[in-house]
Amino acid sequence: MTHLKPRNIVVGNRRTTVRLESRYWEELQTISRRTGRSIRDICTSLDQTRTGTLASALRLFVLAHFAWLHELRRSPLDLLPDHLFDRPNWDESR
Repeated sequence: MTHLKPRNIVVGNRRTTVRLESRYWEELQTISRRTGRSIRDICTSLDQTRTGTLASALRLFVLAHFAWLHELRRSPLDLLPDHLFDRPNWDESR
């Protein structure tokens, strides 16, 4: 069973409670520190564009952030199609 940790946060000008798994709160704090944006600012931005619950939007935000970081760490060569690296087998043509 997943344990949800409630936190009182201010979104825009209203106070609300959001329940997330502890790991998501930890990662959200990490993102906040790294980007220089407060959790309040992140939540307010997400609240303006979300279609589901704020908790769901925060989970998707955390996942999207780390997926983006993963893509940044890839080599630019990884983004090229594999067929560009096909080399003719010179031994077969003799």
